Amino acid sequence: MSTEPFYISPLHALRQVILTRVVQLLHILDKRLRRANMREADQHQPLEVRIRSATPDDLSAIHHVVEQSFRELGAADYSRLQIESALNAIAGTDIPDLIADGTYYVAEVQGAIAGCGGWSKRHALYHDHIGTAGDDRQMLDPAHDAAKIRQFFVHPRWARRGIARRLELVATLTGEPLYSAYRFKRVEPMELALPDGVTLPVVKMVKQIAML
Repeated sequence: MSTEPFYISPLHALRQVILTRVVQLLHILDKRLRRANMREADQHQPLEVRIRSATPDDLSAIHHVVEQSFRELGAADYSRLQIESALNAIAGTDIPDLIADGTYYVAEVQGAIAGCGGWSKRHALYHDHIGTAGDDRQMLDPAHDAAKIRQFFVHPRWARRGIARRLELVATLTGEPLYSAYRFKRVEPMELALPDGVTLPVVKMVKQIAML
């Protein structure tokens, strides 16, 4: 048996490195093409979106949407370092408080959370760990303070499908003409059961915000 050391030329080693990298890139390209084809197929299917109040049980799924949205959709505008730092410091960090306040919602498609967002009755415009955005413990005064829109995210699979452009509300019969003037559409009549046993007729309404 030969005892001579096995020799690999630098050129051969370089070829192996290049070949390995090409195979890796082909796998990445194939994965992205499959994802693009899935999204293209989705574009031709009408979405059935269900909007409901978020609960603490939704937090895990919500944080998944936040992370996927920030990392994939935000990659065109932010560096990887900025994205990861924002995820740790501000993105989604106040969602438990918004859920507790009853002002956070999820949009479900095919039984899964496809988007999320809400509003805040707290003073801060956004939540941060050093308080530069304002005191998030201080509540707004509805007599003169505007509510704050907070933490809107859409899962990349459902991006640009109109989920974040859909507004939904319940109007009193008295308020229905006002919302109709702002082009909200009547969906269905509803009845709210009040604590004293009285029922209050109301109307579910939606509006799709036009793209600019």
